[in-house]
Amino acid sequence: MGKKILWFAALQALMETDANQKVIKVQQLVQDWQQGKLELSNIPHGIDLVEPARPEKPILVAGNHLSGRKIQTEIGKAALIHAVVHIEFTAINLALDAVYRFTGLPTLYYDQWLQVALDETKHFQLLVERLAEL
Repeated sequence: MGKKILWFAALQALMETDANQKVIKVQQLVQDWQQGKLELSNIPHGIDLVEPARPEKPILVAGNHLSGRKIQTEIGKAALIHAVVHIEFTAINLALDAVYRFTGLPTLYYDQWLQVALDETKHFQLLVERLAEL
């Protein structure tokens, strides 16, 4: 059996709706890439662009639709961390999109974007843990 294609594996992680499963898929993706289990392929340019998958809940709303909270309160701290959790989740998707969207680039490009995706999963997990504490 041949190697899996990096492009397809990145798409699978990008389209994962469960945040915890997305983290696991990114970690596995990076491990597989580093172990040489994935290969670049000649996917033609003009691939279909996709909207990254997001969990059904919580429902995304514009920041100006939220009530203000003072950062000095526990609720305010939790609200701030919650907002940053969303930013980190989006950063994971952006890094995966950079791998998925652009083909035919040097291997170093994919090495670096996969490292970004992995780093963002770590940030995401740390913030989720802190949010749970609050």
